[in-house]
Amino acid sequence: MLKIGDVAKKTGISIRSLRHYDKIGLLKPSYRSESAYRLYDKSDLLRLQHIISLKQMGFSLKKIRSMLQDNTVNLRETVAIQLNFLHQQLQQQQSIYQQVKHVHDLLAERCDISLETICNTVEAIKMLEKYYSKNQLNELKQRHFYTDEKEEQKYAKAWQDIFTGLKKLQADKVPATDIKTKPFAEKARELINLFTAGNKGIEKSLHKMYEQEGGGQMLRNHGLDVSDELFEYYEKALHCHAK
Repeated sequence: MLKIGDVAKKTGISIRSLRHYDKIGLLKPSYRSESAYRLYDKSDLLRLQHIISLKQMGFSLKKIRSMLQDNTVNLRETVAIQLNFLHQQLQQQQSIYQQVKHVHDLLAERCDISLETICNTVEAIKMLEKYYSKNQLNELKQRHFYTDEKEEQKYAKAWQDIFTGLKKLQADKVPATDIKTKPFAEKARELINLFTAGNKGIEKSLHKMYEQEGGGQMLRNHGLDVSDELFEYYEKALHCHAK
């Protein structure tokens, strides 16, 4: 068993935080010494890991306490979700890393760096923060297509299928308002609703980002082969069929 100071030293969680967790009933040590010192055993430390994992994913201490009391999610499930969550963050950071590294390499070789390159790098770092509030970002991190790699692939493929279908109709000179575009517009609205989950603030931020950054460009940034003309065709279909 470990005293509170040892737990703090070994885990990096402050004594103040551990005392607070005890006070609010989130993590009460299993034992007390004769001198009333808090003593933590292995089960306590596993619970602490559970708490920190959920906290990292944006849950409030109040929500975590409720989840643990109700056994809403066990530690194994939480760790699995956290792994996927970290995987998503890693991919995002890798993309930013490549852009920053490009600037670093240009500086190292004493090459001229264009204003566009600098702006693109800053934009990659600040893009989401520019349009979404901290609470909105925390909420988005809980979406199943962010926490589950298979769901992420399924979600991305669904979008790709929409634009593949619309691209063929566009090539066949089918008007965006034609009934043939309706299934794709309805599927797009379904996917958008999955993303926003009824949060009007997130939906407003999403529209603002696509409007100001350019929808086609945003989708190309996400790996979709969508020209500006195809995105305009998609928007007309969406407006016509998916109100």
